[in-house]
Amino acid sequence: MAARISFILLILVSFYSDVLAQKPVLNRKINYSAKSERLEDILLDIADLGGFSFSYNPDLLPVDSLMTISIENSTIKDVLKALLGDELELKISGNHLVILKSKFSSGNISGNAAGKSYTIDGYVRNQSTGYAVYNAMVFDVSRLSSTVSDSSGYFSLEVSSRESMVGIAVIKKDYLDTTLVLLNGNQNLEVNISRKPGNVEVSNKEGYTLAGVSGVNNRKIVRMVTPQSNIEQSGNLDIYAYKFGQVSFLPFLGTNLKMSGMTENKVSLNILAGYNGATNGVEIGGLFNINRHYAKGVQIAGLGNIVGEETVGLQISGLFNTNLGNVTGVQFAGINNMVLDTLRGFQISGINNFASHDVDGF
Repeated sequence: MAARISFILLILVSFYSDVLAQKPVLNRKINYSAKSERLEDILLDIADLGGFSFSYNPDLLPVDSLMTISIENSTIKDVLKALLGDELELKISGNHLVILKSKFSSGNISGNAAGKSYTIDGYVRNQSTGYAVYNAMVFDVSRLSSTVSDSSGYFSLEVSSRESMVGIAVIKKDYLDTTLVLLNGNQNLEVNISRKPGNVEVSNKEGYTLAGVSGVNNRKIVRMVTPQSNIEQSGNLDIYAYKFGQVSFLPFLGTNLKMSGMTENKVSLNILAGYNGATNGVEIGGLFNINRHYAKGVQIAGLGNIVGEETVGLQISGLFNTNLGNVTGVQFAGINNMVLDTLRGFQISGINNFASHDVDGF
């Protein structure tokens, strides 16, 4: 019994370090050296070491310039500042690091008029067939304003004029992510995107499969409080944006707009209910917290928490905690705790606790 209690205390104390151990791209450390190598080749090496990819406008970087660099145990952010200067402006979109500004580009672009907005429109097409791609999400990586392509592949997106460069990402389930870095201004585009290798064209009227994070979308309570169109747009897509905080009144009625289901938040406040990509910190909901992917840290809801993948930390709810992946930590629920995978930690509920696979705890 003493061993069980010690294990539970260890879970409570250590889950904070588990959360902090999740290294954002810019904080990952690498060792790297290059002598008189092309800048573009150096960027490719850094991306390979860091486990991500770059998106940038090659016209605004001296990609063929020869550079020398030698660093040890330095963060990606510090390495890029050494290469591209302190004026560096970066955004993360999925597994892409988008370069919007550097010391090389700052002298080549002029500022835009304050208070003005621009329209970027065009068509999304299949790279191989040339056919229109329907329901692809197109968004501004800096401000999360977004739209979706219609049946002809057409989209129209209004972007802010505050930045001279704008990063536009195009994403769709079963397609490779595409990110463009453009000079800000009114313009018309044709964006060709490619299907992921090995994927077969499969669809159903629901717009998503039954596996993985889509299990969240099949919960009756989720479908009751979340617009079906937004569920379909989120599909099985990954996390594409990382925000410090968000506030929602209801799913997709909040500061993250249509990108809610694809955004990780450190602090998440859902006045009634929220539908988010993930939480890596603290989430509080008046009624429901819904996370398509993971919840790491503390999650408290008046009625229920629903998480599609891994849960690490502390969950408290008035009625239920529903977890479709592993749980490592502590769960308190007024009625029911349900874990459809492995539990490491302990569960306390008023009526019922359920774990589908192994239980290591209390």
